[in-house]
Amino acid sequence: DGRELFSASADQTIRRWDWNKRAAAGVLRGHRFTVNQVLAAPDGRTLASNTQQGEVFLWPLDEPARPPTVRRLAATLESAVFTADGQAILVAERGGGLALRDLRTFAESKRWLASTPGNSNFVRLSPDAGHAALFEPDGQVNLWNLRADSHTAIPTARGEHVVDCLFTRNANYLVTFIQMPTNLVARIWDVRQ
Repeated sequence: DGRELFSASADQTIRRWDWNKRAAAGVLRGHRFTVNQVLAAPDGRTLASNTQQGEVFLWPLDEPARPPTVRRLAATLESAVFTADGQAILVAERGGGLALRDLRTFAESKRWLASTPGNSNFVRLSPDAGHAALFEPDGQVNLWNLRADSHTAIPTARGEHVVDCLFTRNANYLVTFIQMPTNLVARIWDVRQ
């Protein structure tokens, strides 16, 4: 609803912030490791938090007294993102793999494996769920066509630092943001090709 903000913490907690008051509004506890990421479902009713050790907590924001659902994955988790309908999350695993997991059961419904393993610290999902981008700050970006079960490396120059990427609303383009010595450069890639 835009009134709250959540942040991941190295002290194994999630901080809840009141946006209007610009003040702390609470702490969510339960993780055993540093919280790597916090993301809200599109409907704002569920908050997901994860650690690199494979812990995933699903916090019911509409029922604050209810404890979180806890899932533990065997894989080392790097990043996750909700699908647009909020019914599943796409998980990036260390080694370059992707897994789509049902939010209610956390069962894996689909898996994609990189032919060239690598660590992908961040994942972004296109609005139509047809593509995923996995990227590392060292410059490597892998674009996955999830429907065709294929991926392509997006070219970056040696030493370029990718700070983020995103898909356009129509899901036709991927924009990569690269930190240069004196400015930030955006490159646009047509994902339909």
